[in-house]
Amino acid sequence: NSTQVKRCYICCEEESFDEPSVPPKVWVHACRCTLVAHEMCLLRWMYSVQQNPSRATNFNRCPQCNTKYELEGDRPLILRVMDSVNNTVSMVMRYSVLGPVAVVVVVAATSVGRVLFQLSTTYGQWAFKQLYGKQMYDLLLTDDPTRWPWHAQWMLPMIAHHLIEFRKPKFDLPAIVPLFLAWSSTPPARVRQGFFSMLLNPLGRRYDSNMFGPLFSWPPPPIMITALYPVVTGAYRFALYKLRRRILGMPPTSPEPTIWQAIRGMPLEPAAAGRAGNANGNAQPAQGGADQEQDENHPAVAAAENLRQASYSLMRLACGSLAVPAVANFMGSVLYRLADYSSVLHHFLAIRPPLQRSDLVRLRQPLTDTPGGIDFWGSLRLVACGTRAWAESDPVWWRNLWGLGIFCVVKDSIELLHLYLKKRELETCKIVDRPFEGVDISSLDLIDWSDTSRPDSPAALQPAASQPAA
Repeated sequence: NSTQVKRCYICCEEESFDEPSVPPKVWVHACRCTLVAHEMCLLRWMYSVQQNPSRATNFNRCPQCNTKYELEGDRPLILRVMDSVNNTVSMVMRYSVLGPVAVVVVVAATSVGRVLFQLSTTYGQWAFKQLYGKQMYDLLLTDDPTRWPWHAQWMLPMIAHHLIEFRKPKFDLPAIVPLFLAWSSTPPARVRQGFFSMLLNPLGRRYDSNMFGPLFSWPPPPIMITALYPVVTGAYRFALYKLRRRILGMPPTSPEPTIWQAIRGMPLEPAAAGRAGNANGNAQPAQGGADQEQDENHPAVAAAENLRQASYSLMRLACGSLAVPAVANFMGSVLYRLADYSSVLHHFLAIRPPLQRSDLVRLRQPLTDTPGGIDFWGSLRLVACGTRAWAESDPVWWRNLWGLGIFCVVKDSIELLHLYLKKRELETCKIVDRPFEGVDISSLDLIDWSDTSRPDSPAALQPAASQPAA
């Protein structure tokens, strides 16, 4: 603030000492060269640089003299811990790409398709056992692939792909089928007749109605879970969106998103909606563009973008998705142990004792004695209600599903806390102003504070010396 004319090297706006801007803007000299800038311009420039991975490492350095800017802000211990954990996980995931590279080398040296298919199938077996439990695995699949139902040969390898698809907000019915709906209507091992046998029996055969699970039961039948999944996840996304904007103090958008948009999987954030519209070649309304620009200038949006850039990597996305079965199994086990202390939780989770040997023999009986299988309506009922084996087994999948939901709520709460602390840090962030030390003063148009003609000079502000008495 000691120069006659200041010129922001970012926005190129000039301000003279005699004609300050209205409202006044904060100027900083944050490095060892002659560059000065508006504090807000410099902070925004630093935020934008962090969004570019190739330049993010030098976001807090002067582009001319490479001096590191000194920042001051509200940075509590919990925020420092969260940032350290987030950066450590990102670094580990970034360097863990060496493992997949080694796998690719091995695959390239052998039959690529066969090895990839085998790896995907092995992962699908493991994921199935984690999600549905050991007993359901032994009942429907077993370790002998020759006893598997025909659809398991292609559904198990698809589980890894669809777990990654689940990270997307939009509901995807094909992602549900290999993870849930198809297995509930799968007969136990050694039984080759299933609901696809209706293609061989369009006119129908007689069958025992006891082969189906009940339509109204607890836990709900598979068709009910499939129908409610987009509604529940959409309502949760909408509530989280509202809570997030309220906690972060973000202004309302115009128009406000609706819960129906969340159920349909449409983006709720204005910036995300704008990117989606531009990708589809759709023109954005003027009001929407103004809202998007207003949101992008909000500290909460800058904080969210900083966290996204710091934590995003393909390896982290893949590992996080593929770890879902293990997380669900762990959280389900926690709920199972907690149910010992609560009868309400025990009934809610519908915990049942393990099937006895006699039950396994009974449940492995063929669905029907007729060679043509069941008819069309019986097949629909089988899809809606599931098999008797599914209905009578301990619903490990049910408590794992709730455990995974609780984990997601806790994870989103921690991310929201991290985002709030990051936003508060950005709001209170100040850049330390440096004196012009080590700079050639002759190249600067400094203010002459000794000029008494200036009403604001130190000489003019000093009181006049007392005159001696005559």
